[in-house]
Amino acid sequence: MSIPETTARALAEAHAVVLLDAYGVLVTGHGVIPGAPEFIRDLDAAGRAYLVLTNDASKHPTTAVKRYAAWGLMLDASRIITSGSLLAPYFAQEGLQGARTMVMGPPDAEAYAREAGAEVVPLTSVDADVLVVADEAGYPFLETLDHVLSVVLYRAERGEPMRLVLPNPDLIYPKRKGAGPGPDAASGARSGPTARGDGWDGSAGPGPDAASGARSGPTARGDGWDGSAGPGPERMEFGIAAGSIARVLEDALQLRHPGQEGLRFARLGKPYRAIYEAALTRTGTMDMVMIGDTLATDIRGARGFGLAAGLATWGLTGPLPADLPESERPTHLVRSF
Repeated sequence: MSIPETTARALAEAHAVVLLDAYGVLVTGHGVIPGAPEFIRDLDAAGRAYLVLTNDASKHPTTAVKRYAAWGLMLDASRIITSGSLLAPYFAQEGLQGARTMVMGPPDAEAYAREAGAEVVPLTSVDADVLVVADEAGYPFLETLDHVLSVVLYRAERGEPMRLVLPNPDLIYPKRKGAGPGPDAASGARSGPTARGDGWDGSAGPGPDAASGARSGPTARGDGWDGSAGPGPERMEFGIAAGSIARVLEDALQLRHPGQEGLRFARLGKPYRAIYEAALTRTGTMDMVMIGDTLATDIRGARGFGLAAGLATWGLTGPLPADLPESERPTHLVRSF
């Protein structure tokens, strides 16, 4: 059965509330997607209800709207539900306020934990009761992961396992020419202690050209994958996301303590229910439609919650496979705003 095609405006007119993914639908790592500012202005002018649902746990809504505004996309912070904002209801539900909490992520991720009532302790601590894996950036990666792994294993071996919380379940994130969640919006470069210094992230040093992302000299491949001239598909780079970090820790725990209960992360963002429940609480209606660009998160989560789901065809998902499971089958293909 074919999937009906439509526009984002038509779906907005057909439902009481529109839920919009951020990256891939409204913005990319480079800036705003053409047509998105006008679409949001039209929704505002018509008085239509909408929310932005994002798995990003590294930026507070007030931080995100400043970034979007610099690109010409005007959003109010009150319209954004991030996976990081789900920490507050989760901590309340689980009685974790006041718990000593290590947060893997940048300062905004720590702010989410403090807003949830956590006592945030340094990532160098050996005494914490909760671990929140919010993002892959904001700390020296390998040495921090090794330390956190050691603490988590030690607590499990003492019979006092830490509570493990994962706001953003995404395993990887795509980035074009070095851009993506985390890097500076203009250059795609990470700054501070996470800058690599080898040119790959736009910092000074050998490697790809900071402006173009292309290797030069004897290391240029010439097949298009590295941004150099030549045949081949457009270069796509990927980075691991918080969900991959959580999997590493879970696998290590199972290796040391096979079959032991309580050694899994509580997952909060799309495709899990908590973020859709937050949208339902905010809007008070199930007459919502999710417009997203990823089958496994946006579409699967919305369909599992009982919502209509439109796949934005200008985003990350390519041609739909013939054996697409019903749980990830969009109710509409959204061809344009």
